[in-house]
Amino acid sequence: MCTYIPQTLPDVLPSLTYGDEICKLCSMIYENQVFDDSDEVYPYVPMSSVKLRQLFGQKKFYDILAEAKEHGIIRVKEGYFTGKQYKMYGLGANYKDKPITSHVLENKKLARIEPFKHNLRGTYLQLFRYAQMLEIREFSDTEIHEILDAIPQKKFRGKKRSKQEQFKRARIGLDKMVAKSFYGRKGTDNGRFYSNHTGIKREFRQYFRLGHENLISFDLSCSQPSLLSIKLIQEREVYYHHLGKKLKSTEFLRLKSTIETEIFCFHDECTTNKLYSHIATHLNITRDDAKVELLTYLFGEHEKRHVVAKYFRAKYPGLDTLFKFLKRRNHGVLAQILQKFESDIFIHKIAARIIAENPGLPFLTIHDSVMCAPKYKHIIYSIMYQELSKYIERPVIKEE
Repeated sequence: MCTYIPQTLPDVLPSLTYGDEICKLCSMIYENQVFDDSDEVYPYVPMSSVKLRQLFGQKKFYDILAEAKEHGIIRVKEGYFTGKQYKMYGLGANYKDKPITSHVLENKKLARIEPFKHNLRGTYLQLFRYAQMLEIREFSDTEIHEILDAIPQKKFRGKKRSKQEQFKRARIGLDKMVAKSFYGRKGTDNGRFYSNHTGIKREFRQYFRLGHENLISFDLSCSQPSLLSIKLIQEREVYYHHLGKKLKSTEFLRLKSTIETEIFCFHDECTTNKLYSHIATHLNITRDDAKVELLTYLFGEHEKRHVVAKYFRAKYPGLDTLFKFLKRRNHGVLAQILQKFESDIFIHKIAARIIAENPGLPFLTIHDSVMCAPKYKHIIYSIMYQELSKYIERPVIKEE
């Protein structure tokens, strides 16, 4: 993988006082980019001014920024430059620029910019190597718009983005994959593996290729609620301990008895793939909408007026109280519990076993699913079923 470099940089580099430092800054912008919610094409990098001053030196850092800004190599978003954090928009991250490899660079300073660095080890490193083998065809702007328009808007969870922003994200992500500009990292909080393909919308995955072969995917049905229910059962004594500190003894014992009954009923409803259907029937909505609403309830803020919250209070009042208690300070705590457990199963157990028993078998993981060529499906399915059977009596694995 190559670092994206502004097309104007080779021309002005010989005249720069801080050429090496500006090249390093461009690499940092590319490797740590985050997308803004504005209409800007360029990704930004929110960085701590303390860390950057430590890296380059107090006075030198501001001289580097001033020179880079003067030549149009980076720009700083207004309102962020003087605060604790500021956003630097790197022209080097512009998807219209072409990746420049070191062997075609005449300038020695540019040649020193290294490919994407990572600290991946073991299973994560092998997953990154397989991700770098991924192929996808080029898409026209019209094709991307048509695919995005066909996605129901409810599927875009979280902060609502304009169609223009959705298009820009898809355009940049697909162009990087076509250009073989891959990154790979391990989530620090959840242990997930992140790469280019994990951030692409599901509707584009049908165009993925590994070794010029189409891919199929294996998913655990009702996976997120199922895995969450397993983890809640495993850790319930810890939650009871903290609940007991907040409630009176009689109230706590009554609530504990209720949760103890409901948590196994909830687990059974999830692992038999009935939960989404029950919610859809009760609320008179489609199964896909029921899934979106449930995940919003579980992993979003605890809103009493939410339609699924009303359903849960009626059917699982003890669990609803437990969820409210767990999310009292951070509404993302259930997502963190789930994602850590999901990574433990799908990366440290399933992916690690596939790599150990079938070296050279290329496959991809997308959090709670595994993608592979059809000729390997029996191997992947067998390992997934065996590992998931340790937690679920008869796991329902669907093929797409």
